[in-house]
Amino acid sequence: MVAPSPGGKNQSSGQTWYHPVTLLLLVLVLIQWALISFLLTTTRQGHGLMQAADSLQVQQQQIALAMTHEIEATESTQGTSSWKNNGNNATVSYKGVVATVIFKAPKWFHLRYTLMLHNALANMPLDWHLQIFVNVPWARDNLWSWHPGLKRLVKDNPTRVTLIPLPDRLVTHSMKPKMVVFDEWFWQSMLADNVLLISGNGAFCGNHMYASNASSSMSDDTIWSRLPSFDYMGAPSLQHYGQGGDASVLSFRNRNAMLQVLQYAKQTDIEMAQQGPDFFLTQMLHMNDKGLANFRVASREDTEHFAGTRNLVNETGVIRVPLVVAGTQEKLSWEERDSLLKHCPELRMIFPSMHEPACFGAHPKPEVCKATICALQDHLPGHGC
Repeated sequence: MVAPSPGGKNQSSGQTWYHPVTLLLLVLVLIQWALISFLLTTTRQGHGLMQAADSLQVQQQQIALAMTHEIEATESTQGTSSWKNNGNNATVSYKGVVATVIFKAPKWFHLRYTLMLHNALANMPLDWHLQIFVNVPWARDNLWSWHPGLKRLVKDNPTRVTLIPLPDRLVTHSMKPKMVVFDEWFWQSMLADNVLLISGNGAFCGNHMYASNASSSMSDDTIWSRLPSFDYMGAPSLQHYGQGGDASVLSFRNRNAMLQVLQYAKQTDIEMAQQGPDFFLTQMLHMNDKGLANFRVASREDTEHFAGTRNLVNETGVIRVPLVVAGTQEKLSWEERDSLLKHCPELRMIFPSMHEPACFGAHPKPEVCKATICALQDHLPGHGC
């Protein structure tokens, strides 16, 4: 037997033969190489997943930012009654617009904005458009974070809702919200001549029904089709012998008529900052008396059909529910308010106390209800109710 040489080669046979220790080292090297390869592959995959996650997060942030910019930077269409859809070149005309101004408001008030706008969309005809004039700096800091539903409403209804930023000169610290409607730009920015102005102090009644007389009623279409026959109409009021009505909360206006009044005010040097909610009605009646115009101002009966809250059921049992209700109706009797809330439950959104089950139902609990009403507390909060 010939012993192997120190180099591990059998010199007599010419074949290479390795010592067991050398083989063990080779196996360990192969295992180490395989382990390192596995770790490197896993690290690359993990790094790829992290990059994918980071990329997804960035994309989500970009989408959110783009949506915010889309809402906040919507450009207004001025001096036209048509709106051009961003998705095509077709020009869409509307029979009318429901418009509101989001200027500034305490939190207890602006929390109803999303519900208010859903209420408008649910009741206005499909050939009407919803225009929201927004104080963008205030909305950015105080509104959007509280209203993800409002963002969705705008984004999901591009053919029914348009946001228009108010110009800087209308949102200065010294500017009051009422001054927006006294600016010609506001009316020139409307997308139609027929304008129904709304606010958070009113609501559309889903059960609205036009009753033309004691024995008949007209369809929903009749209510909306009658609106363009007026230049001005508000809620029932005792001022001006009931003509025109109160427009401080909800009102129907003709855009061209409003511009005509503002141009007359400019020509006669009327100081707009001192004017109140009835400025337009007062000027329209004055211009009619002077033969300067022929404005179509609603009668007392017309205002009752539009926003009247008394005598909802007549002697024959016919229900007359108004299109809109303005204010909390504090002058109604308990019976009248109860009837109004039954036929126009949307009004509950400006009656927060009705959200407490103890305040209504078959077995109301007066003391429990009282404890839930802010205005009835012994110590009223400084920010109001």
